[in-house]
Amino acid sequence: MHREMTPVLQEMTNYNYAPHQKDLAYENDRALNFSSNGFSKLANQTAPFSHHDNQTGANLTNENLQHNTAGTQESLNASRPRNAQAFTPSEELLQSIESNLIIAAGEHWEESKDDNASVASDLPELPELEEDNSIPEISFANVRRLPLRLPRAPLRFISNPREDLPEHLYRHGLAEDAKNFAAAKGITVDFALAKWVQHSSSQGATGLLKMTCWLMDTFHDNIKEQLSEAQAKKQALPRHFAIPTADLNKKLQDGKASGTGLSLPPTHILAVHSSQANAGEENGMLIPCHAMLYVLQCVSLPRLGESTVTMEPNENNGSSQSFPVVPILVPRPKEFVPVHQFIYNRDAAALLMDLLPLRQIVQSDNQTTLQQQFAATSLNDNISYGSYLPVLTNTLLGIEQSVQLFARSSLSQQATEFLADQPTHDLFAIAYRINSVWANGVAIGLTDPSFWNALQTGWTLIIAALGCKKGRLFDIESRGLNLGLRRL
Repeated sequence: MHREMTPVLQEMTNYNYAPHQKDLAYENDRALNFSSNGFSKLANQTAPFSHHDNQTGANLTNENLQHNTAGTQESLNASRPRNAQAFTPSEELLQSIESNLIIAAGEHWEESKDDNASVASDLPELPELEEDNSIPEISFANVRRLPLRLPRAPLRFISNPREDLPEHLYRHGLAEDAKNFAAAKGITVDFALAKWVQHSSSQGATGLLKMTCWLMDTFHDNIKEQLSEAQAKKQALPRHFAIPTADLNKKLQDGKASGTGLSLPPTHILAVHSSQANAGEENGMLIPCHAMLYVLQCVSLPRLGESTVTMEPNENNGSSQSFPVVPILVPRPKEFVPVHQFIYNRDAAALLMDLLPLRQIVQSDNQTTLQQQFAATSLNDNISYGSYLPVLTNTLLGIEQSVQLFARSSLSQQATEFLADQPTHDLFAIAYRINSVWANGVAIGLTDPSFWNALQTGWTLIIAALGCKKGRLFDIESRGLNLGLRRL
């Protein structure tokens, strides 16, 4: 991977950030499912990582698997000594945090005292999704409360690229990149991220995301066969997947020859699995990714390791490239795709459109307006990141400004009225999905403020729609009462 970053470090002046890429649908069926039976065995097959260990593969211990459970509220010092032991949360802490990841888990939503949290009027309980992703019709007879706002994200900083980028890269086994960044003093994470995307794909982040789709589509049967072989050996997952090099090279050559653009292939394959204790035999998902995009934007990931370019013998194609498998534990694997898409396109408006059914009322010109509203409330790149993102605090920064701008717009009023016309169970299904994406973002430590901005805006719209719906019912009841009084 260090070969890819070298040109990026040579271009450190006269740079303008490219506009957000358009949304690219990354359907769930592109993410190959795998059985979760014996998933933890993969951790037992690997050795504990060290910051300077540059071996190939996904070195992940049981301890590291526990570290990646969602919602740990403790933050780590990003500049801790390299030989320091990683933080291990207590069972009590994990249980208390887990309870805050479930909507309507209790009578009230637990938040920090300084948030002045208030709750919505009596609202029905959010039920668990069934296997077919359906939700039964809900009656207001079941009284529970939903928060008016999402709680601040309890991000857990195992290492922080914004405070010590070389140390962060060392932790992920990217020793060569770490040396290059250490030599290029003053380079920021946002600059490095944008330049890496620009260098890696002529189509930008959209081209890179297309490559992840192409890899899974093209080699679906090949990967499935390797999964079966691993399970026959009593392994939950192989340590890596081998992809024929000839096919990879042909894809790159075709893109260059056709003029459609050249994008680097993915470097790793994420094995996304549930961190919930009651997940049982729920299947996980395999999602190809470019490690650098994840490493530069996430602070709670397990060690990814450098992608190998070692060519292994292959009977059909002569050689193959090895893609390390990285187990990732998140609370809601079925809702990880929106997080994955955002890591690539960094488009808050596209994320909001994906979570809420607003495309019917948001035309192309309004889509631009919505994107500008999010861009106008972005934090300054120089803001220091502490135990949690400043944008997530109850201030006039970030979320508050974005929500207020959106709430005052005619688009917000249209969205609220439109959502209020939807069945109540549909609104709670959307609320559940927003909460799921929020919990998954916490699990991997996603630091982009616009991600949390979009989730808060979507949540606010759902709460407003539920309030509007209840207001309509109250208005109907009032008119009925007045009519009855007149008759008396």
